[in-house]
Amino acid sequence: MQDFELYKIVKRPEGDEQIIFKVLEDCNLSYYLVLDNTYDEDGRVSNTHRHWYAFPNVNVRRGDYVVLYTGRGAQTSFNNNAHTITHVFYWGFDENASVWNNAVDKVFLIKIGGVQTYAVWIFYSGISKEEQLTPQERLYWMSC
Repeated sequence: MQDFELYKIVKRPEGDEQIIFKVLEDCNLSYYLVLDNTYDEDGRVSNTHRHWYAFPNVNVRRGDYVVLYTGRGAQTSFNNNAHTITHVFYWGFDENASVWNNAVDKVFLIKIGGVQTYAVWIFYSGISKEEQLTPQERLYWMSC
């Protein structure tokens, strides 16, 4: 079962865009990403996602609303008329930037099962890996 769902997308003529989600189950937003889609030269949906938003570590409860504005602002929360909390986030695009500018645009809400982060090793030509690693890192890489 999903923890929250798209409630509606609001796009005002002055360029103010917002995506509103309704929370179905208590959850932490940090497990979710929002993406838009792009199109190839033939007008078909491509697999390129040029805009994405990762929610911060915020706990929400069933019945709450989550609002994501495409513009800039400060994250906030407030009590709403439904006697729940509305959590407001900002994607950070410039004023009047439009993410939802096509009638067939899609909102992708992706739940992440877990996140792994890895150090990126850049090895310079002519220098061995062992010369670039600390003794502890050498022991780790030799054990792999």
